[in-house]
Amino acid sequence: MLRSWRALICAAILFCGFSGQSALAADQAGYLLIDKLVVLFNQLAISHNASYDQVNTPISEMMVLARHARTENRIDQQFFDRYARILRIIKLAIIEDKAEILLPISGPQCAAFVKDITGQKVEGATNLSALAQAITKELDNLKKYLDKT
Repeated sequence: MLRSWRALICAAILFCGFSGQSALAADQAGYLLIDKLVVLFNQLAISHNASYDQVNTPISEMMVLARHARTENRIDQQFFDRYARILRIIKLAIIEDKAEILLPISGPQCAAFVKDITGQKVEGATNLSALAQAITKELDNLKKYLDKT
């Protein structure tokens, strides 16, 4: 599941064309957090072989950085909440769960995220394509949010 999820999310994010160019704002913390996530998936797309730890470790580090930026008021609470939600959804999506033990938790959370961001209703097992599109759209929304503030 990690491989198919990674491929979809990487393609969606790379298609979106994110870059570090926006990080020229007075305080770059939000832009840098977004870019760290995009760079991670770009590296994973190139490697074509990622383990759980190769995704989980950087995601965990990004959460620490986001908390630190929030504590220092370099990002506001709304940005933090939305960014943290993306990280939580990614974390749920990368957990290998062949026996579907976590599906009653991960399925509704991922479906709610997709519906909140794209308006698309997904049911049953996690629709990876819809999830990738929602993550990409929310990253773009966060960038636009930062551009306005």
